[in-house]
Amino acid sequence: MSNMLLSQTIDQKNLVSIIHLESNENLKKEIASFFKIKFSKKTNINYQISKKVSFINIEMFKNELKCCYENLSFDYKELDQKGKFKEKYFFESEENSFQKVLPANSNGLIIHFSKPIGNLLIVELSNHDFDLSPIKLGKGLQIIFLFNNEGFVDRVFTKALIHN
Repeated sequence: MSNMLLSQTIDQKNLVSIIHLESNENLKKEIASFFKIKFSKKTNINYQISKKVSFINIEMFKNELKCCYENLSFDYKELDQKGKFKEKYFFESEENSFQKVLPANSNGLIIHFSKPIGNLLIVELSNHDFDLSPIKLGKGLQIIFLFNNEGFVDRVFTKALIHN
């Protein structure tokens, strides 16, 4: 694993978001409730990281992000124009250089990362791997992490999705 860390750049936001998923009790309860996972303070929710980094659109978080538009690193008005955000920030899926940060766990929820956009990182948790099928099916919980100037999570926004 040390070779991977030395040879590839891992954005700090990805690591901090994983720590936040593991340590924030309110977020853990929301995740456990949505995916109907039993856990206690002695056990954690198991995660694995998707093999791909893919674009995840945040336009549906427009109302939530309105409260902190001054702190966003992009023009909030891009969310008001349908498709504008996607047009500007879309990228084709690519190999995930930090997939091995967490040990493989076939029973864990899968963390699907998008690329950070300024001080935002969006991830989607799912109980299946989107990379295995061209069609998304099942449950997903999208999470936006808004980071402060020091690189710590300042705010978290979530949206529950059912893909069908």
